[in-house]
This record gives sequence, C-alpha cells and structure tokens, in this order.
Amino acid sequence: MSFLFLFNLIVILLAGLIAGIVSKRCGIPMVIGYLVVGALIGQGGLQGLLMHLADKYDLIPEEEMIGLAEDSSGAHLPGLLDEELEGSQENTPPEAQTDTEAMAQKVLDSDEFRTEMISKLADLGTLFLLFSIGIQFAPSQLFTMKKFLFIGGPLQMLCVIVPIVGFAWFGMGDWRIGVLIGCAVSLSSTVLVFKSLEEYGQANSPLGLRAVAILLFQDMAIAPILLLLPLIFNGPQDGGIISAVMIMLVKAVIFVSVAIGIRYLFTRRWMGALQEMHSVNLMVLFTVVLFFGVCLLAFSLDLPVAVGAFAAGVALSETRLTHQISALIVPFRETFSAIFFVSLGALFDIRILFHHPFTTVGLFCGLLLIKMAAGAIAFRVLGLSSVTASALGLGIAQLGELSFIILQQGGFRENHPDLYQQMLFVALLTIILTPMFLKIAIYYIRRSGGQAENVPVETNDSEVSLPPAEKHRALVVGVGPIGVRTMTYLREAGMEVCLLDMNPINLQPYAQEGVWTLAGDATEKSILQKAMITQTHLAVVTIPSDVFTPEVVKSIRALNPECTIVARCRYSGTVAELKKNGADHVTCEESEAGGHMVSVLKLYA
Repeated sequence: MSFLFLFNLIVILLAGLIAGIVSKRCGIPMVIGYLVVGALIGQGGLQGLLMHLADKYDLIPEEEMIGLAEDSSGAHLPGLLDEELEGSQENTPPEAQTDTEAMAQKVLDSDEFRTEMISKLADLGTLFLLFSIGIQFAPSQLFTMKKFLFIGGPLQMLCVIVPIVGFAWFGMGDWRIGVLIGCAVSLSSTVLVFKSLEEYGQANSPLGLRAVAILLFQDMAIAPILLLLPLIFNGPQDGGIISAVMIMLVKAVIFVSVAIGIRYLFTRRWMGALQEMHSVNLMVLFTVVLFFGVCLLAFSLDLPVAVGAFAAGVALSETRLTHQISALIVPFRETFSAIFFVSLGALFDIRILFHHPFTTVGLFCGLLLIKMAAGAIAFRVLGLSSVTASALGLGIAQLGELSFIILQQGGFRENHPDLYQQMLFVALLTIILTPMFLKIAIYYIRRSGGQAENVPVETNDSEVSLPPAEKHRALVVGVGPIGVRTMTYLREAGMEVCLLDMNPINLQPYAQEGVWTLAGDATEKSILQKAMITQTHLAVVTIPSDVFTPEVVKSIRALNPECTIVARCRYSGTVAELKKNGADHVTCEESEAGGHMVSVLKLYA
C-alpha cells in the first residue's frame, strides 16, 4: 500500500472528524461540513501545502516514487507487485531507471496526480452512498405517489436539461456537455430536503408529498443516466447507434432480471435462514458478498458499477431485515460518506474563482435560476399555488449528492478542467446555501397558506414490509434498562415489538440481534406511522422525561384511539397529565420508590 494513499486517507478522515464535530456544535448538516473542510484541505489549500512539504523533506521513499510512476502508465500497482518490481529493477538499464525516477518526480509534483489519488478515494464512497440510497428506496412508493412521481419528476428534470443542452450547443458547440451538466443540475439533495421538510412538519403535507415524489424520481433516474452517458460520450463501438442501444438494453434487461431474482430469493428464502441463525457476523458477510457480487455483475455486463451498488441496495429494501442491515452498515456508510464528501470538496480548486470570477459567478446564478424555475413549473403543474410552487422550487434548487457522480462521467473532469471546477463551485455553494433556501421557502409557503389545489393525494402508512397482521404488535419507546427489559419480556410473550429511540447508535446492538428498531422522534406523526402505530395493540413509553413523555403519549393516542398505553413518569404530579393525554396505566417512580422503602422499613420498625 502506497505512502500517498495512506497520507491522503488519514488527512481526509481526520478532516471529516473535525468537520463532523464542528457541524454538530453549530447545528448544520454534516454533509455541508464535509464539503467545506474538503475545499479547505484540497489542492488549492492545505493539501497542496502538505504534499509540497512531504516531497521537499523526502517523506516519500524513492522506490515508491518509481512504483507510482509506473502505476501512472498502467505497468505496476504499488504494494501489490513489489517483488516483481524489485526483480525488474535489477535488469533495468541505468538510463531507464533515471527516466523512471524523473517520471516519478514529475508525477508527484503534479496537481493532476494528487487529484487522481483523491478522486479514487471518492469513488469508494460513491458505491456505499448509492447502496445506502438503494436500501432506503421503497418500491411500493411507485404506486402510492405515481401521479406526482411520473408527471412532476420527469417534467422537473426536462425543464432543467433542455435549456442547458441548448446553451451548451450554441455556446460550446457540444450538446453532449449540456446533457451531462443538465443531468447533474437536475438532481437535488434528497437527504437535506427531506430532513428539512420533516423538521418543519411538512413531510406528509400535500406539498411535502409532491416534493418527496420528485426527489424519489431523481433517485430512480440515476441508474438510466449512468447507463446512457457512456453511450453518449463514447459512441457505439461496433455498428450503428441503434445496435448499440439495443445491446445496452439487452444487458440492462439481463441485469434487472438477475437483480429481481436476487430480491425474490432474499425475501422468500435467504432472509428466513439468516434470521434463524441469529448471527451478526453472517448477516454482515452476506450483505458484503451481495453488494460486491451485484457490482461485479454490472461490471461484467459493461454497465456502470455504480448501478450495481444501487441495485444491491434496492434488492435488500422493504424487508423485515432492512433496518437491521442498515444498522449493521452504519460504520461503513458513515465512514465512506465522510471520505466521499470530503474528497469531493478536496477536488475543488479555489483558484478558479481568481482565474474566472465573472463566468463562475454567472454560471452559478444562471443554473440556480434554471433549477428554481424548473421546480416551480413542476410543482405548479402538480396543483400548488404559484407562490408555493416558486418557494418550493427554491427549496430544491440545490445540486444533490448524486450530481457529483454525474460530473465524473464521460471524461468531463479531464477534458474540461476549468468548467469542472466551476461546476464543483456551483454544487458546493448551492448545498451550503440549502438551509437558507429551505428556510426562505417554508416562510413564504406558510405566509401564503401552503395549500394545494384539489389534487387527490394517495398515501401509504407502511414503508417497509412488517410482521403478519395476526401477530400482536407492541411499541416500546426508549432504549434504557427499563425499555430493554420491557422489550425482552414482550418478545418472550410472543409479541412483535418495535423498539423506538432518538439515537440510532443505541438501537444498533438490538437491530443486530434481530429486533425491529426505528430511530426518530416519537412525537412525530411520520415516525409513528413507520412504526405501524395504527396497527399496534400496546405502546409502552419508558423514557425518563416528564416533559417529553406526555407529548409522546398524546401523539400515540391521536393516531390510535384503541391502543393500550403504558407510560412511565418520575414524579407523581405528572400522573394526571399523562392520563389526561391518553395513558391507560402510569408507573410513577416516586410512588414506587416510596412504597418499596416503606416495605423495607417494616422489617426494622
């Protein structure tokens, strides 16, 4: 393994850790922190300085320089064939060794080599990001929001892509660049927008459902986009364009068929076997094998490996084990997400703002207006008022995480380095400004009433495949000694238990044991709906908070009037409030402790 690889890796991970801590302290999304710190340590910042010092003080062994140089020509992979390299050097003429060393020094001094090293690290995060998006993808939503999905989604993307293709055709003479940039700009940040809608209580509102539908279509579109871009840029290898398209479609059909078969086998056979074994190690190994197996299948069919990663995630989505698998891959997902976003930020060279300031700012303003207008048109067609549609169009005007993946296709970075840097600037700045965009959007939506016109909304409370209806369900809120003991007793009694807590890290050990876990705020309607509260027979609230517990009980009772609610409180003064909010039974710590102490004192009185 090369020194430069380890050097870049530790710098990126350390920067991600610092960015995560600062982001948490400041209350901003961690994605923004990763991108900002990546830009600060990138080739136009601290990374360039550190690489210069490493080269100046001979921190990189000379033999590794030779290996890296030969790697750049495709002849050698450092760290894998060192013995072969040593044998070859013995038979290498001095003149050739001198040329190779010169090549190595040239490579190490070049910004292109450093950028390539960082880009490879970002590629590792790309696959895990797409896998995590795929595993959260719910195919059932295609039917519950089909009107918004298949009308608003394509309309929004086309309203972005078409004008950008036109500008690229007339301005640059290359419509293909317009297609690539248009596809990248048309995607929004699903994570940032959806979390913000939930925070403002708009996730399940008419406008929230329309926004989620468009975001969902964008996530679905990434697979066909990655399939078409290589064909657009590279052209057909043999024969005409029609034959090339037909070959690609045949390969895509084969791949989709195999992926569907894998999903069928997993849900019908493999999932039950994994549950019966109760082995965390086997579940992790199965997930990793499936992930890389589907990626290898895509590669063998000359399809983008990223499509394979996304398909592997979809194959494991909407099943009983989905939440458990998600919990198991949290360390991988978070680590590689940090690598992905910090690496992307590091690829940005701030010197582009000094070389092309006016064109860069103009590109940012123009693309932002196109993206906002496209969103407004789509939301207006879906029945929102003009003010609400325009405000929500601003809310999704940022470029998304998947936009960076699109920008790496078709040799765009190598053939158009300045334009690539300008697009990175646009993407980074729009994501950084997303909280402000959404705050402004929600303000105008609430000011205008945020009402949609008479367009029917189809909803579905169930987002995951859950236990059979005949089995009694219980919800336990709070992962503590009392909550865990309650959950264990109810499971031994034969009930299907959902364990709900705010912190996913607290839930991870129980998810690995096969417990149905859910992370979120128990006062939010969307979270309780995911916990199937309307079909729950017993709810036990075990959190040690006399402020939060009454709100949880009130939310549960509002969604399920028939459910039996057992609540815990600390002080006797809270008992009346809990019963008023809908609790059937209340266990008060103050009363129970007093009764126990009296019983103990009877032994000595």
